[in-house]
Amino acid sequence: MATSRECYSDYRLFQFIYARGNTPVIIPRYGSGELETEAGTPKPFEPLEPMTLDPFLLWLESTPLSQWIVGSDSMFAFPGILTFHAIGMGFAVGINAAIDLRILGVAPGVPLVDMRRFVPVLWFGFWLNAASGVLLLIGYPTKALTNPVFYLKLALIAIGMLLFVKISRRIFRDGDAQSIAASGPPVRRLAIISLVCWTGAITAGRLLAYTYTRLTQLH
Repeated sequence: MATSRECYSDYRLFQFIYARGNTPVIIPRYGSGELETEAGTPKPFEPLEPMTLDPFLLWLESTPLSQWIVGSDSMFAFPGILTFHAIGMGFAVGINAAIDLRILGVAPGVPLVDMRRFVPVLWFGFWLNAASGVLLLIGYPTKALTNPVFYLKLALIAIGMLLFVKISRRIFRDGDAQSIAASGPPVRRLAIISLVCWTGAITAGRLLAYTYTRLTQLH
């Protein structure tokens, strides 16, 4: 008769038990092969199913921080975090768009180099947006991580920030640069792509409220 170690070496067994609020959630065991019972009779198991994000999402939704974000009446919970998220996005996107539009010829009376003073504000807005976004993700991980639009938003933001870094290195490279001519046509093309990315990121962010298929693991 095979030993317990030998029986268990042929399959994997997963069992996750979590609770959100007062409702327990149990994910059944899955495996492959056979498990020997106390009576010595092999007990068949279903084929092992592919692992998903569900156990991680259940765990994240059950954490005190997640439950506080979505369930607290405090103004510093979900409403406050969402407000900071919007403010951060406003600073990051607004200043990015202003620089891009200036490169494209809007407000020619404003020296391009003078806009460098707003770069620290842009980075402050970006990190404020990122930090608040992480908290919103912790609050509703299933809603975001099961929605392809969420990944599209992240990709567009990443591309937009990479374009900003590339553009700023070119137009602010010389401290005495005073002319839009210093940017040249290649940077103008980058500015157009940047505007498209930020427009897409904002649009995707708004669509997240209407395109999700699962709000939480229990709904």
